[in-house]
Amino acid sequence: MQQNLPGFLQAEKQLTKHLMPFKQKRYRVVGLVMFVVASSLLLLRFLASLIPSNLGRNIFFSVTVQIGVLVIAVALIYFFILKLKPKEILAFSNFNKTKWYNYLLGIAIGIIGYFVVIGVSFVWMNFIMLLGFSRGAGIGGAVAQAPAFSAGRFVLDIFLIAVLPAICEEFAMRGGFLTTMRGSFKGGFFYFVMAIAFGLFHQNITQFFFTALFGAVMAFVVVKTKSIYPAMLIHFFNNGLSVYFSYARTFGWWGSNLQEIIFGQMFSFRGIMQTFLFFFISLLLLAALIVLVYYLNSAKMLNRKKKVMQNAGYDLTNKRMIIVGEATEEKVAELQELDLDKEVFGEKVEKELFKPKIIDNAWYIGAMVITGLFTVFTFIFGMLV
Repeated sequence: MQQNLPGFLQAEKQLTKHLMPFKQKRYRVVGLVMFVVASSLLLLRFLASLIPSNLGRNIFFSVTVQIGVLVIAVALIYFFILKLKPKEILAFSNFNKTKWYNYLLGIAIGIIGYFVVIGVSFVWMNFIMLLGFSRGAGIGGAVAQAPAFSAGRFVLDIFLIAVLPAICEEFAMRGGFLTTMRGSFKGGFFYFVMAIAFGLFHQNITQFFFTALFGAVMAFVVVKTKSIYPAMLIHFFNNGLSVYFSYARTFGWWGSNLQEIIFGQMFSFRGIMQTFLFFFISLLLLAALIVLVYYLNSAKMLNRKKKVMQNAGYDLTNKRMIIVGEATEEKVAELQELDLDKEVFGEKVEKELFKPKIIDNAWYIGAMVITGLFTVFTFIFGMLV
């Protein structure tokens, strides 16, 4: 790899330039996906509002949005416009295996995250109510309103509110969208984009803040684990606990007094301190789990780096590592990922990001306008259509 270095780097740059038109097309197509999702959500909210039954309304809205729009419509756009085969769609959408501990961490983050969400939602609701928000009726949320418990209804709610969003929303938001955004934006701004997009995606002022925060957290988990599966587990357990505790309050199950335990003594100084301590500990545990995701996956990366270095020689004259093998695009990508490209090539082989122009963002702007305006609408009128 050392001997043909100058020519190889030049070829790498030429290949990157050659790929730019595809990256531009991919960026625009994913923007179209976001616009289709945003506009379809708005249309389906209106159609669902015409259904008199609360159960029928929730079934229609969840199934058509989750399966019809977020999976089928998105996959068809990838297939017909980007010309991606099914396996390529899955790879593009981060359906990769990961270490066993990442699955466990996903479950733990989903459970602890639920309690953090309670606190964040409480603060956010009180904040927007100070600004004049008054909540009305609408679509969404757990539907534990039947006079008697029904196991079938409970399973249905878990399916509609936990299973479908965990699979379908992750496919759309932490799949091709995340991959594309990561190919255009660096670091902090990338996570900001992922947060705002997921917050506005819900088109509901009451959900905007905590979903934005969790949008960033789940994007971080997908990036570090290189897999969408842990994020799916986070999503499932967070939403699933919401359904469970809704039923618990209605039918007197274990945990039915959770909100009273947390918020019941809020009118006393001691109660306020207990509530604060509960959420502070929950937040610390969540932060610790996120750090653990980073540490364990960084340790995995370090082990891969050690293996490369153990199988390499060292050029004392040029002070570079010597790795046997052909300097392929895949090999360079691996060295970039392991942060060893400078040690091998003598300089950083920067990953070329696609820098979108205003015209490239047209579909994204349209999607943001739709979701942003409707989110503002839910604040003004206190309801979902």
